[in-house]
Amino acid sequence: VALNSLQVVNTLLDRYFIGHLSEDTIAAHGGATSIMFLMFSLAVALATGATAIVSRAFGAQDEAEVREAADQSTKLALAVGLVIGAGSFLLAPYAARAILPASAPVAIREMAAFCAIYSLGLPATFAIQCLAGSLRGIGDTKSPMVISGIQIGIHILLNFVFITRLGWGLSGAAAALAISGWMSALGYLAYVHRTPL
Repeated sequence: VALNSLQVVNTLLDRYFIGHLSEDTIAAHGGATSIMFLMFSLAVALATGATAIVSRAFGAQDEAEVREAADQSTKLALAVGLVIGAGSFLLAPYAARAILPASAPVAIREMAAFCAIYSLGLPATFAIQCLAGSLRGIGDTKSPMVISGIQIGIHILLNFVFITRLGWGLSGAAAALAISGWMSALGYLAYVHRTPL
């Protein structure tokens, strides 16, 4: 509940920074949100599988299988994230043209740029969801909340720097998402070495 609440706050603050930009930028972000929801849903689907196999091994008190399940899940998540990220990067212009009307060329260009930059963080997004799911599988719900809370803080800080201070606009918002995602993924990878995973 706390993590979902943080995500809502994150979304509201994200909209605050983007809401000060042009109408084309807001339209581009609205179109990109559909893509982001799809990618996040795919990552959560993999995470659900990770939670199931890790928790089964953890319940059976099979430490080797817990580690193997977490390891394979993470590798699969990274591989899927890389493939989907590469595909998303290449298809970003086509997705923008399919979602937004042809009468909004600036919005199409901005959405394509946002999706391309956002796709660079997809392997991290998939890894984060998988590792958080694996941690939940061993009964640890607090650590994912803390690490993801730190990610949200970094994301908002980077939004402020990239959008407000550097004037990167929607591309800055995408860069903030991708960079904070990779920082969080590295945080998860460092933390899981201190757990049964």
